Amino acid sequence: MIPRNTLAIVYIREHGFRALAIGVAPSISTITSMVAVFGGPNNVPDMPVCILGTNVVLPPSTLEAAGVITFGLSSENITIYALLSDDSNFIWDGLNSTGSIFLFRLCAVLFIILGIFSMYVLAKVRKVNWNTFIIFVEGILCGALRAWKGFFHPMLYNSDTAMDWGHWLNNADVPYAAATTFVTACIWCRILYTGVFTKTQVMMYNAFVFCNICWIMGWLQYLELTFGLQPWIPDIMPVFTGTDAGKKVKMYSGWPIIYTNIALLAVFGVSILLALYKLSQAAKMAGSNSTLAKSIKAMMPWIIMQVIGNTTTVVGYWFDFTTSTQEDMKGVNIAWIGRHFSQIGSVLAGYGQVFAAFSGIKSSSSSSSSSSSSSSSS
Repeated sequence: MIPRNTLAIVYIREHGFRALAIGVAPSISTITSMVAVFGGPNNVPDMPVCILGTNVVLPPSTLEAAGVITFGLSSENITIYALLSDDSNFIWDGLNSTGSIFLFRLCAVLFIILGIFSMYVLAKVRKVNWNTFIIFVEGILCGALRAWKGFFHPMLYNSDTAMDWGHWLNNADVPYAAATTFVTACIWCRILYTGVFTKTQVMMYNAFVFCNICWIMGWLQYLELTFGLQPWIPDIMPVFTGTDAGKKVKMYSGWPIIYTNIALLAVFGVSILLALYKLSQAAKMAGSNSTLAKSIKAMMPWIIMQVIGNTTTVVGYWFDFTTSTQEDMKGVNIAWIGRHFSQIGSVLAGYGQVFAAFSGIKSSSSSSSSSSSSSSSS
Protein backbone atom coordinates (compact mmCIF):
# COMPACT_ATOMS: atom_id res chain seq x y z
CA MET A 1 0.00 0.00 0.00
CA ILE A 2 2.75 2.46 0.87
CA PRO A 3 4.90 1.85 -2.26
CA ARG A 4 1.64 1.62 -4.25
CA ASN A 5 2.76 -1.65 -5.74
CA THR A 6 0.98 -4.99 -5.26
CA LEU A 7 3.25 -7.17 -7.42
CA ALA A 8 4.83 -8.87 -4.41
CA ILE A 9 1.42 -10.06 -3.22
CA VAL A 10 0.10 -10.84 -6.70
CA TYR A 11 3.03 -13.20 -7.40
CA ILE A 12 2.89 -15.02 -4.04
CA ARG A 13 0.84 -17.88 -5.47
CA GLU A 14 3.18 -18.23 -8.45
CA HIS A 15 6.13 -18.65 -6.08
CA GLY A 16 4.57 -21.77 -4.57
CA PHE A 17 3.07 -20.44 -1.32
CA ARG A 18 -0.15 -22.24 -0.37
CA ALA A 19 -1.41 -19.65 2.12
CA LEU A 20 -0.53 -16.23 3.46
CA ALA A 21 -0.44 -14.59 6.90
CA ILE A 22 -0.60 -10.80 6.89
CA GLY A 23 0.50 -8.90 9.98
CA VAL A 24 -1.22 -5.56 10.51
CA ALA A 25 -1.64 -3.19 13.44
CA PRO A 26 -4.11 -2.81 14.92
CA SER A 27 -7.15 -3.73 12.80
CA ILE A 28 -7.56 -7.27 11.54
CA SER A 29 -10.61 -6.67 9.36
CA THR A 30 -9.95 -3.36 7.61
CA ILE A 31 -6.77 -4.56 5.88
CA THR A 32 -8.92 -6.62 3.52
CA SER A 33 -10.34 -3.42 2.04
CA MET A 34 -7.09 -1.46 1.64
CA VAL A 35 -5.79 -1.02 -1.91
CA ALA A 36 -2.61 0.52 -3.28
CA VAL A 37 -4.41 3.07 -5.46
CA PHE A 38 -8.02 4.21 -5.63
CA GLY A 39 -9.95 1.82 -7.86
CA GLY A 40 -7.01 -0.59 -8.04
CA PRO A 41 -6.95 -4.34 -7.40
CA ASN A 42 -7.41 -5.60 -3.87
CA ASN A 43 -4.20 -6.48 -2.05
CA VAL A 44 -5.47 -9.76 -0.64
CA PRO A 45 -4.69 -12.55 -3.14
CA ASP A 46 -7.14 -15.24 -4.16
CA MET A 47 -5.80 -17.83 -1.72
CA PRO A 48 -6.25 -18.77 1.95
CA VAL A 49 -5.30 -15.76 4.08
CA CYS A 50 -4.91 -15.31 7.82
CA ILE A 51 -4.90 -11.70 9.05
CA LEU A 52 -2.85 -11.21 12.22
CA GLY A 53 -2.92 -7.98 14.18
CA THR A 54 -0.54 -6.51 16.73
CA ASN A 55 -2.43 -5.16 19.70
CA VAL A 56 -0.54 -2.64 21.83
CA VAL A 57 -2.89 -3.34 24.73
CA LEU A 58 -1.40 -6.81 25.17
CA PRO A 59 1.90 -7.28 27.03
CA PRO A 60 4.95 -8.61 25.10
CA SER A 61 5.16 -12.34 24.34
CA THR A 62 1.41 -12.78 24.65
CA LEU A 63 -0.58 -15.09 22.43
CA GLU A 64 -4.30 -14.33 22.37
CA ALA A 65 -6.73 -17.06 21.36
CA ALA A 66 -8.54 -14.63 19.05
CA GLY A 67 -5.54 -14.63 16.73
CA VAL A 68 -3.87 -11.42 17.84
CA ILE A 69 -0.12 -11.94 18.19
CA THR A 70 2.50 -9.49 19.35
CA PHE A 71 5.60 -9.97 17.25
CA GLY A 72 9.18 -10.04 18.54
CA LEU A 73 8.93 -12.97 20.94
CA SER A 74 12.06 -13.21 23.06
CA SER A 75 12.80 -16.92 22.45
CA GLU A 76 13.58 -18.34 19.01
CA ASN A 77 12.65 -21.86 20.17
CA ILE A 78 8.95 -21.15 20.28
CA THR A 79 6.76 -22.89 17.70
CA ILE A 80 3.26 -21.52 17.33
CA TYR A 81 0.46 -23.77 16.05
CA ALA A 82 -2.92 -22.36 15.10
CA LEU A 83 -6.14 -23.97 13.91
CA LEU A 84 -7.66 -21.59 11.36
CA SER A 85 -11.36 -21.48 10.58
CA ASP A 86 -13.29 -19.48 7.99
CA ASP A 87 -15.31 -17.22 10.27
CA SER A 88 -17.47 -14.37 9.04
CA ASN A 89 -16.57 -10.84 10.10
CA PHE A 90 -19.52 -9.43 12.02
CA ILE A 91 -18.37 -5.83 11.49
CA TRP A 92 -18.03 -6.32 7.73
CA ASP A 93 -21.40 -8.09 7.66
CA GLY A 94 -23.05 -5.32 9.69
CA LEU A 95 -21.75 -2.40 7.62
CA ASN A 96 -22.42 -4.22 4.34
CA SER A 97 -25.89 -5.43 5.31
CA THR A 98 -28.87 -4.46 3.15
CA GLY A 99 -30.14 -1.92 5.67
CA SER A 100 -26.73 -0.30 6.12
CA ILE A 101 -26.04 -0.01 2.40
CA PHE A 102 -29.57 1.33 1.83
CA LEU A 103 -28.98 4.06 4.41
CA PHE A 104 -25.66 5.06 2.81
CA ARG A 105 -27.24 5.23 -0.65
CA LEU A 106 -30.35 7.05 0.64
CA CYS A 107 -28.17 9.79 2.09
CA ALA A 108 -26.32 10.02 -1.23
CA VAL A 109 -29.61 10.45 -3.13
CA LEU A 110 -30.79 13.12 -0.67
CA PHE A 111 -27.55 15.04 -1.25
CA ILE A 112 -28.11 14.87 -5.01
CA ILE A 113 -31.65 16.23 -4.58
CA LEU A 114 -30.31 19.05 -2.38
CA GLY A 115 -27.69 19.87 -5.04
CA ILE A 116 -30.33 20.06 -7.77
CA PHE A 117 -32.51 22.33 -5.62
CA SER A 118 -29.49 24.55 -4.87
CA MET A 119 -28.69 24.91 -8.57
CA TYR A 120 -32.32 25.84 -9.24
CA VAL A 121 -32.27 28.52 -6.51
CA LEU A 122 -29.00 30.02 -7.73
CA ALA A 123 -30.30 30.10 -11.31
CA LYS A 124 -33.39 31.98 -10.11
CA VAL A 125 -31.70 34.39 -7.72
CA ARG A 126 -28.64 35.31 -9.82
CA LYS A 127 -27.02 37.27 -6.97
CA VAL A 128 -23.72 36.99 -5.15
CA ASN A 129 -23.99 37.34 -1.37
CA TRP A 130 -23.35 35.23 1.71
CA ASN A 131 -26.70 33.44 1.38
CA THR A 132 -25.90 32.29 -2.14
CA PHE A 133 -22.39 31.36 -0.99
CA ILE A 134 -23.94 28.97 1.55
CA ILE A 135 -26.30 27.52 -1.04
CA PHE A 136 -23.48 26.94 -3.53
CA VAL A 137 -20.87 25.53 -1.13
CA GLU A 138 -23.17 23.55 1.18
CA GLY A 139 -25.77 22.49 -1.36
CA ILE A 140 -23.65 21.84 -4.46
CA LEU A 141 -19.99 21.40 -3.46
CA CYS A 142 -20.54 19.58 -0.15
CA GLY A 143 -23.55 17.79 -1.63
CA ALA A 144 -21.41 16.37 -4.45
CA LEU A 145 -18.65 15.23 -2.07
CA ARG A 146 -21.14 13.69 0.35
CA ALA A 147 -23.04 11.93 -2.42
CA TRP A 148 -19.76 10.47 -3.68
CA LYS A 149 -18.99 9.39 -0.13
CA GLY A 150 -22.46 7.86 0.23
CA PHE A 151 -21.88 5.66 -2.81
CA PHE A 152 -18.30 4.89 -1.66
CA HIS A 153 -19.15 3.82 1.89
CA PRO A 154 -18.59 1.79 4.00
CA MET A 155 -15.02 3.07 4.08
CA LEU A 156 -12.44 0.48 5.17
CA TYR A 157 -15.08 -2.20 4.54
CA ASN A 158 -15.73 -1.76 0.82
CA SER A 159 -12.70 -3.50 -0.76
CA ASP A 160 -11.60 -0.20 -2.33
CA THR A 161 -10.08 2.08 0.33
CA ALA A 162 -6.79 3.68 -0.63
CA MET A 163 -4.80 5.13 2.27
CA ASP A 164 -4.75 8.66 0.86
CA TRP A 165 -7.94 8.91 -1.21
CA GLY A 166 -10.05 6.90 1.20
CA HIS A 167 -9.26 8.93 4.31
CA TRP A 168 -9.52 12.19 2.36
CA LEU A 169 -12.93 11.31 0.96
CA ASN A 170 -14.25 10.23 4.35
CA ASN A 171 -13.94 13.84 5.55
CA ALA A 172 -13.66 15.72 2.23
CA ASP A 173 -16.65 17.95 3.02
CA VAL A 174 -15.44 18.97 6.49
CA PRO A 175 -13.51 22.20 5.60
CA TYR A 176 -16.32 23.53 3.42
CA ALA A 177 -19.12 22.48 5.76
CA ALA A 178 -17.41 24.19 8.72
CA ALA A 179 -17.02 27.37 6.62
CA THR A 180 -20.70 27.44 5.63
CA THR A 181 -21.71 26.75 9.22
CA PHE A 182 -19.66 29.76 10.29
CA VAL A 183 -21.25 31.96 7.59
CA THR A 184 -24.73 30.80 8.59
CA ALA A 185 -23.94 31.72 12.20
CA CYS A 186 -22.78 35.17 11.10
CA ILE A 187 -25.94 35.79 9.05
CA TRP A 188 -28.12 34.54 11.88
CA CYS A 189 -26.38 36.76 14.44
CA ARG A 190 -26.59 39.77 12.14
CA ILE A 191 -30.36 39.31 11.84
CA LEU A 192 -30.65 39.11 15.62
CA TYR A 193 -28.55 42.26 16.02
CA THR A 194 -31.43 44.34 14.50
CA GLY A 195 -29.22 47.41 14.13
CA VAL A 196 -28.48 48.97 10.74
CA PHE A 197 -24.88 48.67 9.56
CA THR A 198 -23.11 51.66 8.09
CA LYS A 199 -21.19 51.24 4.83
CA THR A 200 -17.93 50.92 6.77
CA GLN A 201 -19.44 48.35 9.14
CA VAL A 202 -20.70 46.30 6.19
CA MET A 203 -17.19 46.27 4.72
CA MET A 204 -15.71 45.23 8.06
CA TYR A 205 -18.35 42.53 8.48
CA ASN A 206 -17.68 41.12 5.00
CA ALA A 207 -13.91 41.21 5.56
CA PHE A 208 -14.31 39.43 8.91
CA VAL A 209 -16.44 36.68 7.36
CA PHE A 210 -14.15 36.27 4.34
CA CYS A 211 -10.93 36.06 6.39
CA ASN A 212 -12.43 33.47 8.73
CA ILE A 213 -13.68 31.40 5.79
CA CYS A 214 -10.16 31.33 4.34
CA TRP A 215 -8.68 30.37 7.70
CA ILE A 216 -11.25 27.64 8.44
CA MET A 217 -11.05 26.10 4.97
CA GLY A 218 -7.27 26.25 4.78
CA TRP A 219 -6.57 24.95 8.28
CA LEU A 220 -9.10 22.11 8.19
CA GLN A 221 -8.10 21.13 4.66
CA TYR A 222 -4.51 20.77 5.82
CA LEU A 223 -5.55 18.71 8.84
CA GLU A 224 -7.85 16.58 6.73
CA LEU A 225 -5.00 15.67 4.38
CA THR A 226 -2.39 14.88 7.04
CA PHE A 227 -3.47 11.39 8.08
CA GLY A 228 -3.82 10.01 4.57
CA LEU A 229 -0.59 11.52 3.26
CA GLN A 230 1.75 11.10 6.24
CA PRO A 231 3.12 7.68 5.09
CA TRP A 232 4.51 9.40 1.96
CA ILE A 233 5.09 12.88 3.44
CA PRO A 234 6.24 12.32 7.05
CA ASP A 235 6.99 16.01 7.60
CA ILE A 236 3.34 16.96 6.96
CA MET A 237 2.71 16.61 10.71
CA PRO A 238 4.69 16.32 13.95
CA VAL A 239 6.35 13.00 14.78
CA PHE A 240 4.53 11.08 17.51
CA THR A 241 6.07 8.32 19.61
CA GLY A 242 4.94 5.93 22.29
CA THR A 243 2.54 3.00 22.39
CA ASP A 244 -0.36 5.25 21.32
CA ALA A 245 1.53 6.99 18.49
CA GLY A 246 -0.93 5.72 15.88
CA LYS A 247 -3.85 7.18 17.82
CA LYS A 248 -2.05 10.52 18.17
CA VAL A 249 -1.44 10.64 14.42
CA LYS A 250 -5.14 10.09 13.78
CA MET A 251 -6.33 12.60 16.37
CA TYR A 252 -3.88 15.28 15.23
CA SER A 253 -6.53 16.09 12.65
CA GLY A 254 -9.48 14.63 14.54
CA TRP A 255 -9.63 16.84 17.61
CA PRO A 256 -9.46 20.23 15.79
CA ILE A 257 -12.30 19.16 13.47
CA ILE A 258 -14.42 18.02 16.41
CA TYR A 259 -13.67 21.11 18.53
CA THR A 260 -14.38 23.50 15.63
CA ASN A 261 -17.84 22.00 15.19
CA ILE A 262 -18.50 22.08 18.94
CA ALA A 263 -17.54 25.77 19.07
CA LEU A 264 -19.94 26.59 16.23
CA LEU A 265 -22.68 24.59 17.95
CA ALA A 266 -22.15 26.72 21.07
CA VAL A 267 -22.63 29.90 19.00
CA PHE A 268 -25.89 28.57 17.60
CA GLY A 269 -27.07 27.49 21.03
CA VAL A 270 -26.60 30.98 22.49
CA SER A 271 -28.07 32.66 19.39
CA ILE A 272 -31.22 30.49 19.50
CA LEU A 273 -31.83 31.61 23.08
CA LEU A 274 -31.35 35.21 21.95
CA ALA A 275 -33.77 34.64 19.07
CA LEU A 276 -36.44 33.34 21.44
CA TYR A 277 -35.95 36.44 23.60
CA LYS A 278 -36.26 38.70 20.54
CA LEU A 279 -39.48 36.96 19.52
CA SER A 280 -40.99 37.43 22.96
CA GLN A 281 -40.03 41.12 22.89
CA ALA A 282 -41.53 41.54 19.43
CA ALA A 283 -44.78 39.94 20.61
CA LYS A 284 -45.00 42.37 23.54
CA MET A 285 -44.56 45.34 21.20
CA ALA A 286 -47.68 44.34 19.24
CA GLY A 287 -45.95 43.71 15.96
CA SER A 288 -43.80 46.86 15.74
CA ASN A 289 -40.90 44.57 14.89
CA SER A 290 -42.93 42.30 12.62
CA THR A 291 -40.24 42.19 9.92
CA LEU A 292 -37.67 40.93 12.41
CA ALA A 293 -40.14 38.46 13.86
CA LYS A 294 -40.97 37.09 10.40
CA SER A 295 -37.29 36.69 9.55
CA ILE A 296 -36.56 34.87 12.80
CA LYS A 297 -39.61 32.62 12.47
CA ALA A 298 -38.69 31.78 8.87
CA MET A 299 -35.13 30.78 9.72
CA MET A 300 -35.60 29.30 13.20
CA PRO A 301 -36.85 25.81 12.17
CA TRP A 302 -33.96 25.40 9.72
CA ILE A 303 -31.42 26.66 12.26
CA ILE A 304 -32.71 24.13 14.80
CA MET A 305 -32.56 21.40 12.14
CA GLN A 306 -28.98 22.42 11.40
CA VAL A 307 -28.04 22.28 15.09
CA ILE A 308 -29.52 18.78 15.41
CA GLY A 309 -27.66 17.73 12.27
CA ASN A 310 -24.34 19.21 13.41
CA THR A 311 -24.70 17.56 16.82
CA THR A 312 -25.31 14.18 15.17
CA THR A 313 -22.35 14.78 12.86
CA VAL A 314 -20.03 15.61 15.77
CA VAL A 315 -21.04 12.38 17.52
CA GLY A 316 -20.27 10.51 14.30
CA TYR A 317 -16.91 12.29 13.94
CA TRP A 318 -15.97 11.47 17.51
CA PHE A 319 -16.64 7.75 17.12
CA ASP A 320 -15.12 7.68 13.63
CA PHE A 321 -11.87 9.43 14.57
CA THR A 322 -11.39 7.68 17.90
CA THR A 323 -12.20 4.14 16.70
CA SER A 324 -11.44 4.06 12.96
CA THR A 325 -9.07 1.15 12.15
CA GLN A 326 -9.76 -0.23 15.64
CA GLU A 327 -13.28 -1.54 15.09
CA ASP A 328 -12.16 -5.08 15.94
CA MET A 329 -11.72 -3.97 19.54
CA LYS A 330 -14.90 -1.84 19.65
CA GLY A 331 -17.78 -3.75 18.04
CA VAL A 332 -20.20 -3.32 15.18
CA ASN A 333 -22.40 -0.74 16.95
CA ILE A 334 -19.49 1.66 17.35
CA ALA A 335 -18.47 1.16 13.72
CA TRP A 336 -22.08 1.77 12.63
CA ILE A 337 -22.31 5.03 14.58
CA GLY A 338 -18.96 6.23 13.25
CA ARG A 339 -19.92 5.60 9.62
CA HIS A 340 -23.64 6.49 9.62
CA PHE A 341 -24.03 9.36 12.08
CA SER A 342 -21.77 11.68 10.11
CA GLN A 343 -23.83 10.98 6.97
CA ILE A 344 -27.23 11.35 8.66
CA GLY A 345 -26.10 14.49 10.49
CA SER A 346 -24.75 15.98 7.26
CA VAL A 347 -28.13 15.46 5.58
CA LEU A 348 -29.92 17.35 8.37
CA ALA A 349 -27.26 20.07 8.60
CA GLY A 350 -27.03 20.45 4.82
CA TYR A 351 -30.77 20.85 4.31
CA GLY A 352 -30.98 23.11 7.36
CA GLN A 353 -28.25 25.45 6.14
CA VAL A 354 -29.45 25.65 2.52
CA PHE A 355 -33.07 26.30 3.48
CA ALA A 356 -32.04 28.78 6.18
CA ALA A 357 -30.11 30.71 3.52
CA PHE A 358 -33.04 30.37 1.12
CA SER A 359 -35.35 31.75 3.82
CA GLY A 360 -32.96 34.68 4.25
CA ILE A 361 -33.14 35.40 0.54
CA LYS A 362 -36.95 35.28 0.56
CA SER A 363 -37.09 37.52 3.65
CA SER A 364 -34.81 40.07 1.98
CA SER A 365 -36.93 40.02 -1.16
CA SER A 366 -40.12 40.49 0.88
CA SER A 367 -38.59 43.40 2.79
CA SER A 368 -37.48 45.06 -0.45
CA SER A 369 -40.94 44.61 -1.96
CA SER A 370 -42.59 46.07 1.14
CA SER A 371 -40.26 49.09 1.08
CA SER A 372 -40.97 49.68 -2.60
CA SER A 373 -44.72 49.47 -2.01
CA SER A 374 -44.52 51.94 0.88
CA SER A 375 -42.51 54.39 -1.21
CA SER A 376 -44.99 54.13 -4.08
CA SER A 377 -47.95 54.74 -1.75
CA SER A 378 -46.40 57.85 -0.21
